[in-house]
Amino acid sequence: MNYQRFVVFLVSLLMCVAVGVTTYYFMKDEEYIFLQTQEVNVNVGEKFKLEFKHDNPLKSTKLSWEIQNTDLLAYDEESGVFTAKAGGSTEIWLNTTRRGWKIQRCFVKIGDGSDENPTIIKDFDSLENIASDGHYILISDIDLQGKESALHNWRIRGRIERERTHNQEFDYHC
Repeated sequence: MNYQRFVVFLVSLLMCVAVGVTTYYFMKDEEYIFLQTQEVNVNVGEKFKLEFKHDNPLKSTKLSWEIQNTDLLAYDEESGVFTAKAGGSTEIWLNTTRRGWKIQRCFVKIGDGSDENPTIIKDFDSLENIASDGHYILISDIDLQGKESALHNWRIRGRIERERTHNQEFDYHC
């Protein structure tokens, strides 16, 4: 008699587990949301878009951008473009209506030429646009190969040195 109750209990337990696993298998949606850019460095007036990946989206999932300091950054919903308005640091959050999902964040540093928020130099074009006065920060290496003629017309306080490296190529340093 006890043996039969135990068998009925085991069969009931297995049925419950089977129903639970089957329900999970059919209910899982494999939706995936990921903000591909974690940090952006721009100057006042520059525009940019943030790329994100949203695989297998559910119809009920809605996404929205939230800027932590709207005095520094503006967002145009129609074009999906952010515009830097003033110097400083802020965050952009990618929010979702899905419960249990973590907020995706992107840190934004905006340069305005001040001592606290120097103008950001990240490529040759921004290097060429340096004015004689202001505060600047170089955030990445800039390849100056083939741009020697442009450097001769470039005037800034200081000087440009041409230095021979170990592989007999030339690097320019300001």
